[in-house]
Amino acid sequence: MHKPSLVVTACFVDAVEARLKQDFELRRKKNGAHFTPEELLSAADGADAMLITPADRLDAAFFTRVASSVKVIATHSAGYDHIDLTAAAARKIAIAIIPALSTDAVADLTLLLLLGASRRAYEGLQVVRSGSWNPLGLTLLLGWQLTERFSESMEWDASDRRLQNALAGLGCRSTTTSRIVCLP
Repeated sequence: MHKPSLVVTACFVDAVEARLKQDFELRRKKNGAHFTPEELLSAADGADAMLITPADRLDAAFFTRVASSVKVIATHSAGYDHIDLTAAAARKIAIAIIPALSTDAVADLTLLLLLGASRRAYEGLQVVRSGSWNPLGLTLLLGWQLTERFSESMEWDASDRRLQNALAGLGCRSTTTSRIVCLP
């Protein structure tokens, strides 16, 4: 039985890799190395489909040159701003996204960045690494209170429920299903 040919531009978790190997003839660079735009076009020659990431920018120029054998391009991302959808449509190439991809991980990392920024984590790390940490300088890197900074409402989409729940634990409350307000 002939397997469809799939260009893959990244490495995935073991379960996904096993399924890809089972169902497709894979075309990829060794060790997860990134394709240059020319290499990606070359790999797509005669391929049925592509599985890309946001690191792969597919602009109008790409779609004027990609092989006519490519019928679908799936992106391992929630968004598609790295793909020229108009150019893809003109070539009748279907684009697939994963709207709820890594929701928990994105929420966790967003919370990590919010907390790190509010408490000056980067600066604190630099002070510790330089050896100039003074345990008596209690307010030196205190930063700002997260729940006080976000006093106005912020828009959240449906995939951010995990982040809303985590922020609620810090004293923020949801005012509607799509808004969250942090109050002191």
